[in-house]
Amino acid sequence: TKIAFLAWHAWHDAATGAEVASHVQLGLYRWVAELGGLGSQGQAVAQLLFLRKDPPRSQPEDGAKVMRQETPDVPEWLGPVLESVAAGIRAELAVARPGSGCRTCVVASSCPADPQGAEVRP
Repeated sequence: TKIAFLAWHAWHDAATGAEVASHVQLGLYRWVAELGGLGSQGQAVAQLLFLRKDPPRSQPEDGAKVMRQETPDVPEWLGPVLESVAAGIRAELAVARPGSGCRTCVVASSCPADPQGAEVRP
């Protein structure tokens, strides 16, 4: 069984190929599907659809830009990421991690990862 996931995004900039390859949300979708967490076990294809971007010339379909996580198996990097997340949840710890989305984030000014938001503490 082949399972397809499509995550819709309205980001200002489309992700790069490297960002899609290491996209945790897509990796997690694929991992759950391949373990049979959706009722049937099978290989999963995970894609990002960028609503605000024109498709590349290499994409045969019209419409928004679609980027696929191309690795044949669930990415090896996903295990350590999930272990880190689980450890944070058990410790009741949420660490702010700056990334490319910070420059367009509507709550960046109150985020502890931003110098302005560092003043906002629980």
